[in-house]
Amino acid sequence: MVKYNNFSDFFHFFNYVYIFIVTCISSFLLIFCTSGKPRDIGDSQTFGEKKLNLLESLTSTNEKKNMDSKNKLKKLLKSVNGNLKNDMVNGVDNNENGEKNKVKKTKKTGKKDVNMSSDISTDSASVLKDSATSIANLNEEILSINSVMSSLQIERVIDGIEYYKNKPLVEKVISNNKPKIGSTILYNTNDDVTLSEVIKEKNQPQNEELLGRSPQNLDILSRMILNGPKKFSFTYSELLNLLSTATTIFESESSLLSCPIPCVVYGDIHGQYSDLFRWFQINGWPYNTRTVFLGDFVDRGTHGIEVLALLCAFKIKFPKNIYIIRGNHEEEALNKHYSFYDEVLLRYGKVNGQEMYKAFKRLFSYLPLAVLIGKKVLAMHGGLSPKLTSLKCIEEIKRPIIDFKINTLPCDLVWSDPNNTSKDSGFLPNFNRDPINSVGQLFGKKAIESTFQKLNIDMVIRGHQVPLKGSSLFLDGKIMTLFSAPGYRGKSSETINYGASCCIDEDFIITLKKIKVTKKYRDNRKAEVALQTKRRKLNIKMSINSNSESEKSDSQKA
Repeated sequence: MVKYNNFSDFFHFFNYVYIFIVTCISSFLLIFCTSGKPRDIGDSQTFGEKKLNLLESLTSTNEKKNMDSKNKLKKLLKSVNGNLKNDMVNGVDNNENGEKNKVKKTKKTGKKDVNMSSDISTDSASVLKDSATSIANLNEEILSINSVMSSLQIERVIDGIEYYKNKPLVEKVISNNKPKIGSTILYNTNDDVTLSEVIKEKNQPQNEELLGRSPQNLDILSRMILNGPKKFSFTYSELLNLLSTATTIFESESSLLSCPIPCVVYGDIHGQYSDLFRWFQINGWPYNTRTVFLGDFVDRGTHGIEVLALLCAFKIKFPKNIYIIRGNHEEEALNKHYSFYDEVLLRYGKVNGQEMYKAFKRLFSYLPLAVLIGKKVLAMHGGLSPKLTSLKCIEEIKRPIIDFKINTLPCDLVWSDPNNTSKDSGFLPNFNRDPINSVGQLFGKKAIESTFQKLNIDMVIRGHQVPLKGSSLFLDGKIMTLFSAPGYRGKSSETINYGASCCIDEDFIITLKKIKVTKKYRDNRKAEVALQTKRRKLNIKMSINSNSESEKSDSQKA
């Protein structure tokens, strides 16, 4: 037994024992309390900490690389805020929610691991923004196209014109594949047509809606887009300058153009300006879409001036994106007989109108006559010719060509037709077009096979005729006829023609896109043409009366 000499020694001993016992107990408690499963700190996190952790987790999984846009980040934060608030209000455990959601997604997809992206692509966002429609009506909305654009659409086109003006399009000059007909997509539309008078459509945005867009600060191309699919008030000098500039470009081109793929091809338009807007909305505008036109821009329709002016404006701004060749109606003999000559005179009067028509006539005379697409498809307005023994024959055609001479290659290129009555024939005179003299050629199987072999081509795309469904194939798809003016003819719903265009992709798959219109649309079109014809006759009558009065005055003076 330990003996203590005094009270002081006992006190020091007791103090040491106390410190030892407290130290042992504290260590034991610390080890015991911190052992086992770590606590879940999820529920104790603040709202800001949860948001920060979620964003950090996105970074760690490389999903934040798609968040370069501030708008996307804001959308994500807004979504995160909403989800976290709901979780906090409902008092639901995050881990349990995650497991339940994962189970639901697994059942729905039939897969065990499904990674749901927290962001959508830029393309998807644009589609969602543009459609603004329910899923139930999605197919119907996608297959419907109108000529009048929204403010947002107009803004995008004008911005696109500015953005792409110095940017070349991606091209593939040649493909190893042969041309192949793919799917057909059919579009419906409303009954609006281009009106002769400058009328504000009820759905058309006004200029003041386009913030920062002052027409005075825009070039003629952007002003035509801003104006929409209706009559455009050109000044005499600006239209004259537009035609002169475009003519210079056409004059510098070969009679045979060479167009890479992918591209979009259109047949006859015939002054149907509102339909030109529809086509560009369906297939893309020429600022970012390689586009080919096969002639017949004027006559029979009421707005040949606007059609040609818009195409010329695009040609000036994007000369390598748009390929324009001549049709048989781009000749004085036809468009003086039909409506285009009078359309110009009605717009600008007798004196200025004559000068303006001369500018159009000069432009027509320099238009190329054919285009070789992807080295394998030859496109022209009319068809083949016995004088077409090589592609060099087209290249060597001298322009300007004022009038087409019968039995010449230029005439055959714009006037010829496939021979539907004797499909196995060679070349025959085309008396269907002119019963007395014939104009152009009728060509059958023998002529096609022989010409294709000489030219080393696989297909011809042409316009010039009006298939009921907008397009037709001849000789197992070797010849395609394309007509892009819907509602051009027909007395009943069953006989009203479709309009058609074709999109050729980089693998030479040809997708047909068509516009089907109603009888009301056709009636509106007929009424508009009838109104212009009435004005034309009145103008001629007034001109005759004016001349007779002038003759009387001269005789009286004599």
